[in-house]
Amino acid sequence: MTAGRALLVVVALVACGDDKKAAPKVDECQVYLDKARPVITEMTAKAGMSFGQAEQATFVRECRASKHKEPLFRCVVDAADEAAVRACYVATPSK
Repeated sequence: MTAGRALLVVVALVACGDDKKAAPKVDECQVYLDKARPVITEMTAKAGMSFGQAEQATFVRECRASKHKEPLFRCVVDAADEAAVRACYVATPSK
């Protein structure tokens, strides 16, 4: 095998990656916040409350620490768009 051919094989193997490596884990708490932010911001504003950077950081930190997620959480994370997120808040009962 020539040096050029060996290099191509190495490059191909590196590009394909190791199938045993797990895909990066998605931070569902951040996904929830990103999707629900417009709705939460609107709701807190109507209640005369703030949902700024500090509150958002606290939300994500507490969400990550929580083992139990409400049905609303899964609904929002799985929602395709803002309309679907809004429907989650209307249709999903909280415990």
